[in-house]
This record gives sequence, C-alpha cells and structure tokens, in this order.
Amino acid sequence: MDLSALDLVPTVLLISFLTWGVLFLKFKGYLTKSITSIWETNVDSPTLEKCIEVWKSSRRYTMVFCFLSVSLAIISIISNLGDPTKFGPLVAIILISILYALVWGFLVAGLIKNLLKTRQKQQDSAP
Repeated sequence: MDLSALDLVPTVLLISFLTWGVLFLKFKGYLTKSITSIWETNVDSPTLEKCIEVWKSSRRYTMVFCFLSVSLAIISIISNLGDPTKFGPLVAIILISILYALVWGFLVAGLIKNLLKTRQKQQDSAP
C-alpha cells in the first residue's frame, strides 16, 4: 500500500474541524474577535482576556483531538496486526497528528496567546 499526502489530509482536517467547531460553539462571538485582535491595537482588556482564553482553549482542544486520532490509529493497528502493509500508513497518521498538534499548540496558538498577554500587560500598565 502506497502512502501519499492525500491519505494524511483527512486526519489533519478532522482535528482542525473538530477544534474550530468546538471553539465556535464555546466562544461564539469571540472567535472572530480573537483572530482580529492579533493585529488590532485598540482592544479593551476584558475582550483581550476572552481572546487569550480562546487561544488557550485552541491549544487544549487540538491536543485532545490529536489524542483521539492517535487512539483510533492505534486501535486500527491492533486490529490489523495480521496485515503488515497497513502498519506504515497508520503510524504515519499517528506521527502527522502529533506533529500537527505540536506545531499548532506551541508555534501558533502559544505564540498568539503570549502576544495577547503581553499586549494586555502593556494596556494595564499604561496610565
């Protein structure tokens, strides 16, 4: 069985859609505001606090759905132990899920959360 990049796309899309769907339901109006607050400078402190919470939750939910994807792939590996040709693609799904969660959690959501926290501290300390 040949593994192509198209085999891995559904895993990343599943994690992304589940994460953004939960964030949309939980934070309703603040989801778009949390994205625009990255470059806006005149965001009030309570809104900024909610935007920070959105990015913290984004990190957390991405990790949770990555764990779900890895668990499903491990179950598939265990159920297909007799067929060694399916082992490689399932391990690739595990690795790409973990990589996606780490990149999103630490490089995207973590940095944006820290940027917004720094902006909030600057606003709170300004007279």
